[in-house]
Amino acid sequence: MHFLNPIYLWALTGVSLPILIHLFSRKKGKPILFPSIKFLKIANSISGRRKKVEDIIILVVRMLLLFFLLLILSNPVFKVSSPFSEEGYILFLIDDSYSMNAIDVNNPSEKYKTLLLETLSYIRRPARVALVYLSGDTYPFTHNYSEAISVIKRKDISFQSGNLSVSLEESLKLLEKEKGDKVICFFTDLQKLVWKDVNIPNFGKKNIKFLLFDIGQANTNNVSFKKVYHIPGTSDIILELQNWGKEDVTVEVILNGEGWERRKNVSLKSESLEVVNLNTPDVAGMLTVSINNTDILQTDNIYYASFIEESNEKILIVGEQEESFYIQKALQVVSGEKIEIVRVAPQNMKDVFLESFLAIFISNNGVFPEGLTEKIYRYVDNGGNVACFPGSRVVPATFNQNWQPVNIGIPFFMPAKLKSIKSFPKTVRVGESDSFHPLFISLKGVVQQYTKTVIFRQVFSLTDITGDTLLNTSEGTPLIIEKKVGKGRILLFSFPVDDKWTNIHFKPFFPVLVNNILEHFSGVKTDNFIVGVKNNIRVPYGVETVYLYTPDGEKSVLKKDSSEEVGFTPQGPGFWILEFAKGKNSIKKIIPVNLDATESDLTRIDATEITNKLGRANITFVKKEKIREFLSKRGRTKGISEGLLNIVLILFLLELLLIKIFRKIRKGKNV
Repeated sequence: MHFLNPIYLWALTGVSLPILIHLFSRKKGKPILFPSIKFLKIANSISGRRKKVEDIIILVVRMLLLFFLLLILSNPVFKVSSPFSEEGYILFLIDDSYSMNAIDVNNPSEKYKTLLLETLSYIRRPARVALVYLSGDTYPFTHNYSEAISVIKRKDISFQSGNLSVSLEESLKLLEKEKGDKVICFFTDLQKLVWKDVNIPNFGKKNIKFLLFDIGQANTNNVSFKKVYHIPGTSDIILELQNWGKEDVTVEVILNGEGWERRKNVSLKSESLEVVNLNTPDVAGMLTVSINNTDILQTDNIYYASFIEESNEKILIVGEQEESFYIQKALQVVSGEKIEIVRVAPQNMKDVFLESFLAIFISNNGVFPEGLTEKIYRYVDNGGNVACFPGSRVVPATFNQNWQPVNIGIPFFMPAKLKSIKSFPKTVRVGESDSFHPLFISLKGVVQQYTKTVIFRQVFSLTDITGDTLLNTSEGTPLIIEKKVGKGRILLFSFPVDDKWTNIHFKPFFPVLVNNILEHFSGVKTDNFIVGVKNNIRVPYGVETVYLYTPDGEKSVLKKDSSEEVGFTPQGPGFWILEFAKGKNSIKKIIPVNLDATESDLTRIDATEITNKLGRANITFVKKEKIREFLSKRGRTKGISEGLLNIVLILFLLELLLIKIFRKIRKGKNV
């Protein structure tokens, strides 16, 4: 209880006035005894005690009457509890993940900004305010409310998924340094996936008030893409569509390429995934697929993809004419005029830009020149493909040193090391194969029939095998081993294309094998980059400048780090482009950036789960329709003078009634 006029509380000492009056008004008379009434002494004594009790009751009532009258003068009020302390530290934990766009159909970003600003308006100095966004931005405690207002007005709902676990940890770090009342105000839509990795069992012991403002809405309908991919060797694009809502819906899917378009109607049952196949005239370049449907989230109705880049429609052969002749002929047969084939001797590799080639076929007969191994490693690590046929004059020790030069900080990245030349007393044939690998799946499990006339007189025996064996000789010696390196892959053959070693290059199987290698390499899909996730990309060897273009065409320069990588974090969906420049030459890498597919799942978490994840902490849940009412408790008081006046009136009437009753009793006794 609080008093608006506390000075009148001194008047409460006047409550003792009736007692003083009562005490000083008592008079003692001189007793005179009359013989005729001596027998009335006992009765008179009883009547006197009764009168004393009656006087005390009246005295108490009058004292209460005076007490409440003086209390009314001090204007007592009850103060309603406030969510904020003027002396405390209030931290706004703000869910700005993409799913927050589902809080309202029209201008959700403005709606949630208005709510944040309105909440801030109920905080009074000297309280301090901090802002922590799930997208990663943090603004420490400050008295400068105008600065906090500026941040809130500037920041929209992001395209990112956000990280609640990290943001909570950051919030606790900010609060643990402070002393006094601590409050976390979490503004969220209660999306369940946001809480996936949250587990703070000791949160309830941290003496922090947790206010959760639920500004989302339940039972929302939404359709989005989960994945889009290309089937290697075909012109088919596969779309995975997810209906997150509880209602069946029919949507139109539109696929746009460069100069063409495909449309298809798709029926989706409630909470179901539908796989859609679209045949396209071309899978090269930039492809955009969209869902023509009006739902609560619109940005997730668009997906960006790029499967084959035009700059990579070239094949590089590294080797002398003698040992690469049959490889080049096979490539020309299977590719026709679709792919440009370039042959370069190892010693002339200095100015070759490897990243402009889809794949590299190596068939050299000498030691690599300085720097070539590092160039190849960066190329493969960043998504390139290599098929290596050791030269006939290669020495195993030299070969192994080629792929791990001294004083260069890169690992030995070939699938195996060469140990020695293994000659067979009698020629051997092809044995077991990985029939489900893309190199052989088109042969339908009958590799031996295609290779029955292929023989091997000798091969390299291999050691330190770190890749997968795809093909063996009939007596178990590995012939082809594959290894993934970074984002690319390497195929190592244990034999050179030389008729002293094998006759494989004279057989129809060889161009079939080369064709399957090309399809396997070109079938490797490009990365699907996610909004808000940092990406480190290896810079091609010799590149001087790296440019980044946003989907809006804004250009910036990315700096290389000590490991020759560039890092960037895309802030929105669309086609981003990296340009690697070396002198007058440059190549561009298309980077399709999409939303995190999980952001489209609007399933909500319940209060019990949240409480358990925060160690059964005392959490106040406030629904969005009750937020304003909850915040308006700040500084409100409830007067009680009217109630006290009623009590005074009752006491006054009670006094009159008691006096009347006592008089009647006395009159009746006298009679």
